[in-house]
Amino acid sequence: MIKPKQANPQDPTNNPMRVGCLTASEGKRALLLTKAGKPPSTETAYAMELAIQRIKGRIKPKWKEGFEPAPVKRGKRLEPYALAEWEERHGVECEYRDFDLHESILYFGASPDSVIEDYLIEVKAMNESRHGEMLYANKIPPEYQLQMDIQLACWKHKGYKKVIFLSYEDEDLPYRGWRLAETVYEPEPGRIEEIEEAAKKFLTKVNDIERTIRNKKDEQFEPLNYQWKRRK
Repeated sequence: MIKPKQANPQDPTNNPMRVGCLTASEGKRALLLTKAGKPPSTETAYAMELAIQRIKGRIKPKWKEGFEPAPVKRGKRLEPYALAEWEERHGVECEYRDFDLHESILYFGASPDSVIEDYLIEVKAMNESRHGEMLYANKIPPEYQLQMDIQLACWKHKGYKKVIFLSYEDEDLPYRGWRLAETVYEPEPGRIEEIEEAAKKFLTKVNDIERTIRNKKDEQFEPLNYQWKRRK
């Protein structure tokens, strides 16, 4: 069996640059429109979460240590194998990069899984059905297209315009080559500018929430005049 690539040492919860940021990995909670073209139902909650992060100055871990959902554990386990197999397939070596911010939009950033030359690399350990769609027709789910759009928006000033998308599935496939499906993703013209405008609009909402909370001083929280009823 192929030796896995050393895992990415990044820990998002320990990176102060990520605090309060709209990121590629969480971007679907704000920017993935419904079929009716409306913002997702998670938009307001995500905006509140980012505002509170800025006020507290930290990111609260999504899960307690040792209690990550099975798909998350699986993804972390398989990503190093996917990158190692891709490197072996092409005879190259990709590199990890740290989280980085958009050149002009505050609190907007991304960290691709890896990079090589002028390509970003994104790895997903998708389920059987989605991996099959990649093998059959190089079909990338919309939420991952959005994730890569955000990555390219935040990294375009470094010269990146395309993403190598890897899907990895290691269970019961008779041919080793089927474990790793790959395609190159390049957004349609104007898509990155569209994402940037949507990001600015969402971040304005986050800024407004943060400002409103910070402007509330102790004296503004007046005790409520409850009319308690005595029990007989």
